[in-house]
Amino acid sequence: MPKLLMSILLLLAVLVVGGAIYVAIWDVPPPLRTVERVLPDEMLGK
Repeated sequence: MPKLLMSILLLLAVLVVGGAIYVAIWDVPPPLRTVERVLPDEMLGK
Protein backbone atom coordinates (compact mmCIF):
# COMPACT_ATOMS: atom_id res chain seq x y z
CA MET A 1 0.00 0.00 0.00
CA PRO A 2 2.75 2.57 0.74
CA LYS A 3 4.23 1.99 -2.74
CA LEU A 4 0.89 2.76 -4.36
CA LEU A 5 0.49 5.95 -2.34
CA MET A 6 4.03 7.09 -3.16
CA SER A 7 3.47 6.35 -6.85
CA ILE A 8 0.28 8.42 -6.90
CA LEU A 9 1.94 11.32 -5.08
CA LEU A 10 4.94 11.21 -7.41
CA LEU A 11 2.67 11.20 -10.46
CA LEU A 12 0.71 14.14 -9.07
CA ALA A 13 3.91 16.08 -8.36
CA VAL A 14 5.22 15.43 -11.88
CA LEU A 15 1.92 16.61 -13.39
CA VAL A 16 1.88 19.80 -11.31
CA VAL A 17 5.51 20.66 -12.06
CA GLY A 18 5.08 19.82 -15.74
CA GLY A 19 1.95 21.95 -15.97
CA ALA A 20 3.69 24.87 -14.29
CA ILE A 21 6.63 24.64 -16.70
CA TYR A 22 4.28 24.42 -19.69
CA VAL A 23 2.37 27.54 -18.63
CA ALA A 24 5.62 29.39 -17.90
CA ILE A 25 7.08 28.80 -21.38
CA TRP A 26 3.82 28.84 -23.38
CA ASP A 27 3.91 31.47 -26.12
CA VAL A 28 0.40 32.92 -25.97
CA PRO A 29 -0.66 34.40 -29.31
CA PRO A 30 -1.86 38.02 -29.31
CA PRO A 31 -5.51 38.82 -30.04
CA LEU A 32 -6.31 39.05 -33.73
CA ARG A 33 -8.74 41.95 -33.55
CA THR A 34 -9.18 45.10 -31.47
CA VAL A 35 -12.07 45.19 -29.04
CA GLU A 36 -13.57 48.59 -28.33
CA ARG A 37 -16.52 49.23 -26.08
CA VAL A 38 -18.38 52.46 -25.53
CA LEU A 39 -19.43 52.94 -21.93
CA PRO A 40 -22.38 55.20 -21.22
CA ASP A 41 -21.79 58.06 -18.80
CA GLU A 42 -24.25 56.54 -16.33
CA MET A 43 -21.94 53.59 -15.72
CA LEU A 44 -18.96 55.76 -14.77
CA GLY A 45 -20.55 57.52 -11.83
CA LYS A 46 -19.97 61.11 -10.98
